[in-house]
Amino acid sequence: MDLHGTLAKHFVIPALPQFMARYPDIELSISEADRFVDLIAEGVDCVLRAGTLSDSALIGKRVANLRQITCASPAYLRKYGEPKSLADLSLHRAVNYVSRTTAKLFPFEFMVDGELKEVAIDGVVSVFGAEIYAASAIAGLGLIQCPHYRMQTQISQGLVQEVLVDTPPPSMPVSVLYPHNRHMSPRVRVFVDWLGEVFAGAT
Repeated sequence: MDLHGTLAKHFVIPALPQFMARYPDIELSISEADRFVDLIAEGVDCVLRAGTLSDSALIGKRVANLRQITCASPAYLRKYGEPKSLADLSLHRAVNYVSRTTAKLFPFEFMVDGELKEVAIDGVVSVFGAEIYAASAIAGLGLIQCPHYRMQTQISQGLVQEVLVDTPPPSMPVSVLYPHNRHMSPRVRVFVDWLGEVFAGAT
């Protein structure tokens, strides 16, 4: 199985000893690849992914909807000020995230009165990779949007600060994907069901 790296680090791997204790006869082979994985060609039983599903050849089981935030470092906010509205974003800088599939920048997204608003924010740094993205925000290079769990510790340490709380990004879906034309073995089924338990209380 292939796991999304940051989700595995924060949720799956810490709970994995419980799975192994419950199912001691199951052996797991786990990889981490933030890329498209051809499950059939590569012999992968399932993948854990975040974001909107687009591959119709796969069956998806939603296991969580994670709260997302907009945030920046205190140093950045001292320099540019704290944005109080979406209109203020024209005066700000972003660390932009590059889509692996389209090579385009992801726009910043905000929920305003129940409607999704997309905003393109200028920036001098564009990245691909969750760790670099978070590190760039901590370094004061601009605003970012990410799941709250990813920056929860950094917020408590004062390394970053949440902004635009009243217009948050939409929640991020987390799903387990597997081929629709492959019979799911009992061992894969129990792992998929267990992932649902792991993420049951995730926000």
